[in-house]
Amino acid sequence: MRKRRYTCLTKHYPLLADAPLPVIHNIVATAQITSSLESLDLHKIHLYFPFSFYDKERFAAITIRLSSPECTALLFSSGKLVVTGGRSWYASVYSSLFIASLLGDCMPEHTFSLHSCEIQNMVAHAELDVKGGHLDLQAMYRHLGLNCTYQRNMFPGLIFRPEASPVVLLCFYSGKIVITGGKNMVDIYEGWNRLWPIVKEFVVPKPSLTSDLTSYKHGVDLEGHGVADLARAPHCDVHEPAGGHPGGVEIDKVLDLGVLEGLCDDLAAEGPFRGLAGPLAAGRAEEGAVHGGVVEL
Repeated sequence: MRKRRYTCLTKHYPLLADAPLPVIHNIVATAQITSSLESLDLHKIHLYFPFSFYDKERFAAITIRLSSPECTALLFSSGKLVVTGGRSWYASVYSSLFIASLLGDCMPEHTFSLHSCEIQNMVAHAELDVKGGHLDLQAMYRHLGLNCTYQRNMFPGLIFRPEASPVVLLCFYSGKIVITGGKNMVDIYEGWNRLWPIVKEFVVPKPSLTSDLTSYKHGVDLEGHGVADLARAPHCDVHEPAGGHPGGVEIDKVLDLGVLEGLCDDLAAEGPFRGLAGPLAAGRAEEGAVHGGVVEL
């Protein structure tokens, strides 16, 4: 798949009242620290910073972890700094300035200053109100397949890359959406606001008990688990499949002994039960004698 290019929004979209509000939880920013040194001695900086980690054989940068603000920075010998974990651009800038100040305190014979700080990626998330249901990823992939990537065996989420949009959506079955790819707050909020009408079409709410009983009332498929579900559904009609007995038989009529015997005879005369009508009738006669002519269900 070719690399996706960043596209800035040129049109402002009206705010939708029913759109879930995205929450930014990670910002990736790059900064450049300039100094009087030609190259930074990362091993020496690691000795100065006990809250850092450096392994030259594994990675070419030193990892610096800050607690306030809670950010993680990667410092390279060229002075390039990658700051992750911030939740605003100000947190990224403050972290970069704080690291430059720490370098100046540890090596006062040299000067350090922050040259630039730019946001490269913003990550936010939104939670859809699926009302106990789910987000239909299969239907979403069928309708938006040209802009989607969905390989359930490799990754449980669907990746939606809309055209002419700065953001990419990671959609999950539970209704959680990850919004990434933006470089400013406008990209995140207006980009999501533009895509919300598309995503909400694939929200499948949890069916209610009333709708379940209504589906039984209008007929059920007598295959698989439908027979077991039918036995638990009171006061519903039984519709025979195509080619079977015409019309429908109500459960109340089935409880009648004569109707029940007729259905047993018809069933025994068809398919693998052919030839069992006699034994079934004899068994019913014997059972009726034992229970006084009343069939107990």
